[in-house]
Amino acid sequence: MTPAQAPVPPRLAGRALGALAALVPLALLALARPEVYRHLPGAGIDLVNVMRDTSAGGDRGRAVIRGYYEDLNQLSWGLREIYAQVPPEENWISLHRSKAVQRVDDVRAYTFAPNKSEIFRAARLETNRWGMRDRDYEHEPAPGVARAAMLGPCNPMGWGVPVEKGLVRRLEDLLNEGPHPGVARLEVMNFAVGGYTPPSIVEHLTKADVLAFHPRVVFYHALPRELMFAYWDVLGWIDPASRPKDLPPWIRDIIAQLPASDRTRAERRRLWEVGEKMLQRGYAEFAQKVRAAGALPVWLYVVDPNIPGERELRYRDRLFKAAEAAGFVTVDVPQAFDDVKDRRAFMLADWELHPTVAGHERIARAIYARVLANDAVRTALFQSPSTP
Repeated sequence: MTPAQAPVPPRLAGRALGALAALVPLALLALARPEVYRHLPGAGIDLVNVMRDTSAGGDRGRAVIRGYYEDLNQLSWGLREIYAQVPPEENWISLHRSKAVQRVDDVRAYTFAPNKSEIFRAARLETNRWGMRDRDYEHEPAPGVARAAMLGPCNPMGWGVPVEKGLVRRLEDLLNEGPHPGVARLEVMNFAVGGYTPPSIVEHLTKADVLAFHPRVVFYHALPRELMFAYWDVLGWIDPASRPKDLPPWIRDIIAQLPASDRTRAERRRLWEVGEKMLQRGYAEFAQKVRAAGALPVWLYVVDPNIPGERELRYRDRLFKAAEAAGFVTVDVPQAFDDVKDRRAFMLADWELHPTVAGHERIARAIYARVLANDAVRTALFQSPSTP
């Protein structure tokens, strides 16, 4: 028997396992630090962000990873308190666990409940009778008022900031500053819901009856990780029992192509392919429905402050190609934080990576500049109703 084949004495084996167990929480704590996980490969930083649950959404693909982390958290390591240094019930709760939402058995998993008022991430979160984090609206706009609608995930929802300081309301304010002879006022209605992935956003267009409010322009607020989000969804739908009951036909067609598991490299590659197909098909469904209603679908590519510059372009070309092929007018908004050396100043905290009020202001001004520079979008927003 060679030394390599010799059995390890039980006492030494026990010590080794004990030392390994002690290293696990330390490794997790290290990963929790932004200065550590920012240097991970792209998939690694996405994994850490999901485990930290700062923006996770439903009980589908992301719950596969998040649930594992939360199981670890049941151990007596106090990871939440050590990491956040604040009471976990106030700062760790996910939107889908808050009292401001209601469960739905469709792709979205949850949506805002109507007429709610809660404190969420230290900011007041109020919803109107339609389940929007916004002021109240009638279906018909007032005379002389033009409308746009914004759909998307956490940032346009205004995660952790007052609604009047969020990027959607600030974009509306900016758009109403200049003289626009075609309209008396422009309203930008906020249909965004934190944690929504691309299929959720696409379905919310219909489920929230967005087009019944007669928007001229419908913005889809996209993030650089759209493909990763789509992958998490299909990952959670491998098991037919985990799929929502109310699946639209376009998603049923896509998930019929899923592999039986994600155990092999070929199966994981197939999952990525199916996820990308779902993203492409979802974009097409969204744009076609908006155009059929006589509105302009506009896809905003927006980089938030928690993504280091070298990762901003990782999937950029593929996302733009998918959006353009779907029929969107695409607007590139990458420059909001290009001149910032330390983007942490524009994040709510080291443990909360969503933009601050100042970050929302930068994003709103960047979107505003690019929207005004785009002839098709500017014309759709501000043309007089009598314009042919």
